[in-house]
Amino acid sequence: MALVEAAPFGGRCDKYCESFGHVCYQAAEEVNENCAVKFTSRCDEAITGTSDMLCTCRHPQSMDEPKCDWPGPEPLPPTPSPDACCRNPSRWPDVDNGVTCDDCMALVVTAPYGNRCDKYCESFDHVCVAAAEEQNENCEIQYTKRCDEPIEGTSDMLCKCVKKNAPPFCPAPPAPPAPTPEPTPSPNARIQVVGKQLLVDGKPLHLKGVAWNPVPKGGRHPQDLDFARFVEEDAQIMQSMGINAVRTYEPITEKWILDTLWRRGIWVVNSVYNWGGASARDAANPVKAVKDHPAILMWSIGNEWNYNGLYVGSSFFDCIAKIRDVVKVVREFDTSHPISSIYGDTGKLDQAAQALPEIDVWGINSYRGISFGGLFDEFARITDKPMYLGEYGADAYNAKINSEDRESQAKATKELTASWRRIVVPGFKLGVLDLREDVLAYRRAHGACGIAGHGDFWRESCCFRYSRRSAPLLRVVVAVCACLCVVVVEPGVGVLPLLVRNAAPRVGLWLSPQSRRPASMKLRYMHRHRV
Repeated sequence: MALVEAAPFGGRCDKYCESFGHVCYQAAEEVNENCAVKFTSRCDEAITGTSDMLCTCRHPQSMDEPKCDWPGPEPLPPTPSPDACCRNPSRWPDVDNGVTCDDCMALVVTAPYGNRCDKYCESFDHVCVAAAEEQNENCEIQYTKRCDEPIEGTSDMLCKCVKKNAPPFCPAPPAPPAPTPEPTPSPNARIQVVGKQLLVDGKPLHLKGVAWNPVPKGGRHPQDLDFARFVEEDAQIMQSMGINAVRTYEPITEKWILDTLWRRGIWVVNSVYNWGGASARDAANPVKAVKDHPAILMWSIGNEWNYNGLYVGSSFFDCIAKIRDVVKVVREFDTSHPISSIYGDTGKLDQAAQALPEIDVWGINSYRGISFGGLFDEFARITDKPMYLGEYGADAYNAKINSEDRESQAKATKELTASWRRIVVPGFKLGVLDLREDVLAYRRAHGACGIAGHGDFWRESCCFRYSRRSAPLLRVVVAVCACLCVVVVEPGVGVLPLLVRNAAPRVGLWLSPQSRRPASMKLRYMHRHRV
């Protein structure tokens, strides 16, 4: 190679090399009057705008390498033929209704292959690289699975298969997952979910619970949530009610608070993730903080997330993906406690349960009026997992008569409680007393609340103070707030006290209209956040 004058040869290296009986091998423009290449060109292409050029010339019969050389252009990647990565999907076996997708994927019948894409791909000498459940009998993915993991409860699945010796530019099988740290053993490995039962030391645990979210009256959730301030007094009242479990809407991370509850015989279903704006990794902190405490019964993820989109309006399937990520984080640090998710009634629960096999127990919030309707049968048809009632209730205010109606509320509460007691599986009985305070100015001024429309059914609530004058406004306010009350009834106990913080003592709940005796003269609020 040499740096030569361009003008006598029209800026072409082939003409230059031919001038002394050689053949052009490479042509380029130099950088700084040396052998550094600025850009290359074809031998028969004129290099314009320069007075010199780099030409590599060889004798036609000589194999001698040039004195100075540079690498030729990168070869173009081979263009894959349609069958380079996989057999044409239209010729795959058991393709459902002929639905094929780009990139070696098709919708296929599941049954002959045990609902597993790896078995399907192996049936025609291919390798599975991806597996998923489809959305609407097409190539739209609802959720993904591992290739060796069955996709249950469906007649078809999306499988991506490639040839065993496919070229490197084809889709590759997923790399094996990175090893995760071994979870720290917990002393509470004695807690198990077996069938539809929650067992502690091999014995069914009868849960009698309350949703506990202590926010002072006039405060706001979550900034005014104060477990520490109210735990001693509330735990004493809860114990007197027969409560043996609480579930939270924010995590309890201080062990002394758990100590206080545990001294009163109260288990904790500890929330680790409710707000979808947080990272899934945030769930690690509460788990690591209290996973070894004996009061921890379960972890919970989300609250009616199918209604509120994890409080950030996420789509149904985005919520599922986030919950799955949170479960993975929890399981990195603890395998000794069940994981629960709180769902609003049963709409699309079949899809949620199918997509989230990682959930051990489902909590259901249901407000269907004086009856649960077919709730329990619906749930049993959807999944074999255990369920508990995260929230349920009846209204203390009768809009038809514009008045408090304690008799009707007592009747509804009694019938609701009796209905789940008739069908409950021994070992998983959780009723929830859930009292909410409207944090709006109206609620602070009047202390009243009513019925709030939410989801597929009217959400019902309890009113502790109201006035006839405020009743018309109440019907407007209730569209955005709720104050719910649900009570657990034990055999032989007529009334359990309502915890109503700062409410008027004259207001109570009677399960029997004849008793005319309030449940407790010291009523306290147990607040939780706005709907």
